[in-house]
Amino acid sequence: MNITEKFKSIFSQFEKDVSLINAGLREVPKSKSDKQEINITDKQIKSALQNIVRQKKNTDHFIKDFNHNFEKLNSSIIMCSSPKSFMTAWRLRSKELSKYDAEKIINDGGQIIPSTQRTRFRLIKPEEQGVMYNLSKSKDLIHVISHNEGNYDDHLDDLGVFKYQPPVNVSGMLKYRWCQFLSKHLKVDFIVIARMWFQYKYFDEWTLGFILAPAKIIQFEDDLKDLNTSLHNPLTLQIITREEALSSCHKLLSLDVDTFDIPIRTDLEDTKALEWSYDKLSTPGKTSKGTKIKKWAQKNNKKCLDGRKCNNILFKDLKTSEIAFGHVISQKWCDAFGFLRRKKHHPDNLYLTCNKCNSSLSDNFPGSKLQKTISNEEGTIGDWLRNSEEDINNMGKKPSE
Repeated sequence: MNITEKFKSIFSQFEKDVSLINAGLREVPKSKSDKQEINITDKQIKSALQNIVRQKKNTDHFIKDFNHNFEKLNSSIIMCSSPKSFMTAWRLRSKELSKYDAEKIINDGGQIIPSTQRTRFRLIKPEEQGVMYNLSKSKDLIHVISHNEGNYDDHLDDLGVFKYQPPVNVSGMLKYRWCQFLSKHLKVDFIVIARMWFQYKYFDEWTLGFILAPAKIIQFEDDLKDLNTSLHNPLTLQIITREEALSSCHKLLSLDVDTFDIPIRTDLEDTKALEWSYDKLSTPGKTSKGTKIKKWAQKNNKKCLDGRKCNNILFKDLKTSEIAFGHVISQKWCDAFGFLRRKKHHPDNLYLTCNKCNSSLSDNFPGSKLQKTISNEEGTIGDWLRNSEEDINNMGKKPSE
């Protein structure tokens, strides 16, 4: 399925899910201590939906707008601060920035960007609106969310996770669900820019300083199970690093690139890549990470994807000692080229195979058939971690643990 067909399918499924939303009263936050009842009508739901799905008739135009949104966001990430510094700024509980506050933010990896009322750059323009959308005619993709101290639910946990209040109109509510929907069906994190601004006294004059950070939309599975009950729910977001945001943006911008049907992966976090690297997986032991992966593969009826020597035997028909970790790009080839050395033992360069097939491969690359199978079946260890890390980690644990 090419990208145009993919988006048409997503539009159709969204229409179907929205058709199950019922009219009626919804309670949304008006402030931190007060709620407001909003009466939603069938006409409002239909109108809000049409503003999104009308682009189904010209999907190529939507793809152009989609790419423009993330190209613009991609170029803004360089101005973003670290998650730690953004959380420091969030927790100041003040609209004014002292010299010592600014120093603390900068020491934590922050960038304070000055602005004036006359700037044409909307990202650092002091607009009061909480959400800024992409600049296309449709304006249905969230681009920036603004946080002002003292409004709504201000809780930001130690992982950088926070709730962002729902809009007080049906159009905005449905756009929240639409961005979640895209993230789910494209299988890639939907990235936005989170921003705050403070007053800062420079000599005798007050100016404005902006703090920016990339964030991803998370924890939306329950919202998308039933749009009727979740229509007015807030967004859950997490502040992330520039590196993670750039990786997701690159993947989003690669969706319409011809990659011979090979799925494009987001980067694994460095800590996760190190935790599940080849040297960790090859460590023996009943509770080692390598054994957990092998047992998970046996439980889930995974098979040797090579199959030249074993006829694609199921791993459950083998002992764990008869299962090996193969390298997509061999260790010797990685050693021969310096730029590959850091990725030699990366989970995305590893796949599970039987001992016989692994030995027969020697230092050669997997054949074209095996390469395609590994890619299309998401058969690297990195793929398995993206989709099932929690289940893999739980292998070997007792039910009570």
